Amino acid sequence: MSSFIRVLIRVAGVTVAVFVAYRALVNARTSELSEFLDEEDFWDEPPDPQVQTGEDGSIPSDSALNDTSWVLESWADGSEVPTEPVITLEIRDGLVVGRACNTYRGPVEIDNGTFRLAGPLASTRMACIGPIGDAEPIYHVLLASVDSYTLTEATLELSAGGSVVLTYKPA
Repeated sequence: MSSFIRVLIRVAGVTVAVFVAYRALVNARTSELSEFLDEEDFWDEPPDPQVQTGEDGSIPSDSALNDTSWVLESWADGSEVPTEPVITLEIRDGLVVGRACNTYRGPVEIDNGTFRLAGPLASTRMACIGPIGDAEPIYHVLLASVDSYTLTEATLELSAGGSVVLTYKPA
């Protein structure tokens, strides 16, 4: 057997091992999130009294999000959000702009409570190591999954399929 084929077999084995480990981690985090959501009193909590809604219960004007800056406070699985550097989100005239390890920017559509990226995010390509390097791809996937938002005095919550996936505090 040639050395090239042996190297290919080793690389394939490592790739499979990494994929299996990654799936185990994702399954463990999904299981933890499911247990959290299944807790009896989770669904019984009253709505946040700070939600700024109209007298008819309508959501705030979409223009309320324009020219706002946010810092990521928590995300879907409840794991710790890196704080060095903080992950940011700014909303300006149809764009989201922010920073995790790399800076990113992309078009966003905000209309009647919907919040959707209208195209792919452009990002710088610095090498990111440590917790922020691990967190950045997860953050971008979660941001790309968002389909709606809720704005309160103290937070911006971005949701996907009815579940909050990203929670921000004002910057």
